[in-house]
Amino acid sequence: MMASDILLLIISLSLAGSILYAMVLIMHLFFKNYIKSRWFYSMMKIAMIFFLFPSILIALLAWERFLSTTSNFINGADLSKAFFPSNTDTFGRHLQNSAIFIILLCIWLAGFIICYAAALFQELLLMHHLRSVSNECISLDVYNLCKSISDRYKIKNHVSIYQSDVITSPFIVGFFGPTIFLPDKTFDLEVLDLILAHELWHYKSRDVLYKSVMAFISGLHWFNPIIYFFSISFSNYAEIACDEIVLDGCRKEKRLRYAEIIVNMINTNKETSVSVGMTDKQMNFTKRRLYYIMHENTHSKKSAILLMITLFVFACPFSVFAAVSTTAYAQDIFINELLINQSEQEAQIPINSFMEHTETVTPAAVNTISGITPRGTNPIDLTLPETGRVTFNTLTLSKGTTVKFVIGADNTSDSFRCGIAQGLKSTYVSSSNGTVNHTFTIKETGDYTLYLEGKSSSEVHVSGMITIKE
Repeated sequence: MMASDILLLIISLSLAGSILYAMVLIMHLFFKNYIKSRWFYSMMKIAMIFFLFPSILIALLAWERFLSTTSNFINGADLSKAFFPSNTDTFGRHLQNSAIFIILLCIWLAGFIICYAAALFQELLLMHHLRSVSNECISLDVYNLCKSISDRYKIKNHVSIYQSDVITSPFIVGFFGPTIFLPDKTFDLEVLDLILAHELWHYKSRDVLYKSVMAFISGLHWFNPIIYFFSISFSNYAEIACDEIVLDGCRKEKRLRYAEIIVNMINTNKETSVSVGMTDKQMNFTKRRLYYIMHENTHSKKSAILLMITLFVFACPFSVFAAVSTTAYAQDIFINELLINQSEQEAQIPINSFMEHTETVTPAAVNTISGITPRGTNPIDLTLPETGRVTFNTLTLSKGTTVKFVIGADNTSDSFRCGIAQGLKSTYVSSSNGTVNHTFTIKETGDYTLYLEGKSSSEVHVSGMITIKE
């Protein structure tokens, strides 16, 4: 996968995730009175997968290339067509690894590392500080109540409870070793039951894990301003969905008590320490949260759920297609401009003339590698032996087909040949100053073998591409 393809993948799926996020907001506007909030939260999780997908694809492709026995060859044209419905190969895919794409990729990677590392460092520093100023809860009643709720939610892991006077709202951290932090104050059992139920459901529904994933996604898509709104909305939907689960089937008196807990915590005038807490400093969201607490949506209409799911299912492939097509079109225009500029520059520079030679004695191949296709651009990166050929898989080529070798060695003193063999007859050109830039034209239809041949006193590392056009 080339530098421009990686950028295309990241930008396309970032745009696709943004489109799905917009769809969730629109559906919430129309269906909020008919469907419970947990459904919208589920759709936000699906949108989150689209934001996360680039890292999964890049990792899989990198792993596949690492394991492949022909790791020096990636079919650039076909691989690109498998993921991107564009015609970028017609605009010269050999520019994909040009300096500008590599620079842009490095800028993105640097931004990802800085943003993600900063979020991790801030979280770790905050947790270290909180643990240093917190004391483990020793109340047996608190732990018994926590155990009772854990059993109700079928949570098997032991949950630790700490109290601190530097926090004003409860929160839970840790996916494998969950810990609940409580303000250092006395709660009556009714209030404590609601607080612990809220935090334990966050753990049960994996909100703590999703929070960590969201930090990773925010770093991955740091260039997309929508990701910051998505992160806030994701957290808000998690809170509302959690409230909905905890208060499911509760009477109005208990809902009022629950709302009072949130209001009392807001009036404390202190900052909430971490993300998964029972209060939010955004007053508009708090008002919205209180509204949902006091106005229970007793049931979701099946027709509305079916309509919403249908629209969202259709929106997923549509958003991907629209995002990829738009980004690929922009990439095509950009690469085309690069090609025009490159052509204008090359027109002013004398082109080395490579003389074709023919021989009838074919040296034995020391290595045969598959991966060359009869059309498109094939990236090359390999080491040639001192003597002997490295051949590629046999291709059936039609008369008039052009085979262009653009190959360069590490040193200008390195010498090698690029050629085409048909039976015992070979046609080749020799390198000049460590490079070959030559196009062969097939004179008759038949089976041909492309090859590279070392002609130095030592091994020669070469890289470049072979482009075949009918």
